[in-house]
Amino acid sequence: QDRRSVPFCDARVLHARQRCDLFRASLEQCILKTYRTQQCNQTDQTGPFFSRRTEHDPARLRGFQADATERAIAIGERTKDAWSIANGLITKGTAMGHSDAATGLTLVVEGTARAQREGLIDTVSRGVNNRVLLSGVLGRPRPELRAEIESALEWLRAHGVERFGMAYLRNMLAWIRAADGDLDGARALLDEIFASGSRVGFVFSFILDTLRDGPTTSIARVDEVLRTGERAKDAQGQIPAQVMAALVRMLAGRREEAALHYARARDDIQATRRGELFAGLWQTPALLAAYALEVPGWSELMVRDPASPTESLRQARVRLLAAHEALTRGEHELAAREFAAHLTLLPQFANE
Repeated sequence: QDRRSVPFCDARVLHARQRCDLFRASLEQCILKTYRTQQCNQTDQTGPFFSRRTEHDPARLRGFQADATERAIAIGERTKDAWSIANGLITKGTAMGHSDAATGLTLVVEGTARAQREGLIDTVSRGVNNRVLLSGVLGRPRPELRAEIESALEWLRAHGVERFGMAYLRNMLAWIRAADGDLDGARALLDEIFASGSRVGFVFSFILDTLRDGPTTSIARVDEVLRTGERAKDAQGQIPAQVMAALVRMLAGRREEAALHYARARDDIQATRRGELFAGLWQTPALLAAYALEVPGWSELMVRDPASPTESLRQARVRLLAAHEALTRGEHELAAREFAAHLTLLPQFANE
């Protein structure tokens, strides 16, 4: 329906509604973290931050996002609002990408292309970032990903986007440099990101520093992140930092301290019900360190059948859990086979 056929007041109401829908869809994860809480027993010894248990329901979140974005896209089409349509497609594709990366990528590509045609620079920046993420999940070769990121960065610079607005893309480029063996180049790129005022990639910087300079140099920085997470009451930042604190101490030979940090991370996950934090990047180091430090109870915390963007990634997570459980039973040969199968199912190894 043409915008001119919609009464002016009705059109203003529709615009307000669709933008609210998109805003709510994009921030639903934050809403869930903040408000969907249950009060624990006040005698809980884990402290004031962990006296709250946040309930996370990914299926509910994806359903909400799908409904909200469908409404926003429909209203955008009625009022010929390119911003609503482009952002709606990108939001919907990103939400779908958690369980179906191929379909999600198609929608994100469509939304990003529309934003480029309409000159919606901020929307293009968001769309390109999510497009590259989903392309990586689907196993696109690194040279192609690198070329896509560099092309996107060039386009964004040409349209006046500052370094802060390109932090996520530059972080992904740093990961690619590291995978190619250029650790110094990856670390230099992260320093440029931090200089822009963004903290994107700070956990990755710990990994690089440990690989380049040894674990001791990372201990003080990880501890600083832990203190920041405690002050901010940020489980999503603090719990992985606990795991990183344990890993760098283990590598530095400070096993007793490492085990304490690791046991605390386990207890924090139990208190907050945030096992889904370890369905991705942190699952492998979390399980390997649990075995090395002889800290029990980790495999029980992991999401057994997590929603995955591809079937191969879901199977990779299942095989990793199987490897860990075989290790804990002392079946080392079986564990080695399961871990090898885990690696072959990851897209970055499948294309090597």
